[in-house]
Amino acid sequence: MLEIGAARVIVPLLGTGDDARPAVSACPCPPGGIRGFGPRRPSNFGRLGGPEFCRTANATVLPMVQIEHIQAVENIEEILAVSGLASVVIGPNDLAGSMGHTGQPRHADVFRAIDGVIAKARRAGVPVGVGSSEDPDVLLEWCARGVNWMTMGADFSLLLRAANQGASRVRERTSSRQETP
Repeated sequence: MLEIGAARVIVPLLGTGDDARPAVSACPCPPGGIRGFGPRRPSNFGRLGGPEFCRTANATVLPMVQIEHIQAVENIEEILAVSGLASVVIGPNDLAGSMGHTGQPRHADVFRAIDGVIAKARRAGVPVGVGSSEDPDVLLEWCARGVNWMTMGADFSLLLRAANQGASRVRERTSSRQETP
């Protein structure tokens, strides 16, 4: 993904620092990492030279890991200690499932685990993100919990919401019309 221009990488399903280290080190070019060199689009198809490209890539690519399993919560301090980690991203739905609360991302146990991750990340100076909803109330709740950044819905959910709003508006306006013979 980096070789086609992605500037952020979120690696899912990590449980330990040993899992996170190779994921994070695969993002920067040497000597800071082990990323191979073969960019096309991100180097403007070769117009941005090797050393210049590597400096730019290393300064702009953000390696992140997703905390979406109870094992990652249990090992959060060692994950947060991985050198070069730009952020952790909480996956509440998968985390809930791994904790025995499938389909209940707002379960009290899940929120306690998330709050612990946020507190430890804050102490370690690592920003925390969350994949969330487009609902402003939910987004504000995440802000209050202390996340640093969040996704504000996904393309499909935003499109579906707009389509539903448009269809509802048309139904409202057309249902009040009287049929004429």
